[in-house]
Amino acid sequence: MAKDYLTYWRPETVDVQEWGLLGHSAGGQLHRVEPGDTVWIVTVCPPCQLLSTCL
Repeated sequence: MAKDYLTYWRPETVDVQEWGLLGHSAGGQLHRVEPGDTVWIVTVCPPCQLLSTCL
């Protein structure tokens, strides 16, 4: 059964990221991700804007 995972990126990480297909994302819990799972990447940029994407 596919699972969803949530990971937070600091705004400065998002500012330098070239968007498109992400080759990887690091995180302490991401070793549990399996094919078919969804990883949601979120951040909060001033003033209070929530941004998210998934891979």
